[in-house]
Amino acid sequence: MGDPLVAVEPDSIAEKRGELIVYFPSNRIVAADNRPLRLLFKTGVFSFNALFQGEIFVVGGEGQPQSIDPGDANAEVSTNSIEVLAPSEGLDVLSALDVGSTVVTPNGDGRNDTFELAYSLLGVQASQVVFEIYDLRGRKVRTLSADSRGEGRYVEEWDGRGEGTGRVAPGLYLARLSVTTDAGDFTRTRIVAVAY
Repeated sequence: MGDPLVAVEPDSIAEKRGELIVYFPSNRIVAADNRPLRLLFKTGVFSFNALFQGEIFVVGGEGQPQSIDPGDANAEVSTNSIEVLAPSEGLDVLSALDVGSTVVTPNGDGRNDTFELAYSLLGVQASQVVFEIYDLRGRKVRTLSADSRGEGRYVEEWDGRGEGTGRVAPGLYLARLSVTTDAGDFTRTRIVAVAY
């Protein structure tokens, strides 16, 4: 905030209904002290291009919120845009795979009863996502989901059961997540151990 820019921590930050609201009442900008404000934040985007919309307003003020418009606000900033662009060939459609635990103990004690695989889909509208479990011989043990999904963050779960067979035998299994898109098929595999 200011010229030259000085780092200022916001008084508070709130997230409501898909909006991010940043409050600066202790550093209020008024006509007599019209300091530049640059807001920097880091986030994940699920689309290969994302347009950010914003408004500036005075809490409890009488005026209407003022929209944030793209333009040449500062010569030191090389872009005149409020849009983030990424080359589609630079991003992986199936991204940010996170595994809760690689050991499943489906005995009903509430600890590691399921295998969880969290992931992000990037730049897809409606793509076929299939989550399957295989044994080490390559035999399919269970298909857990085969849904059409768009960009976003998802979590798949396996409870250690086979397709209509109850709990599987202890051992190693392969959790396979695949996404079919117009650009091709994307597959990730993780090893899961089942123990009792």
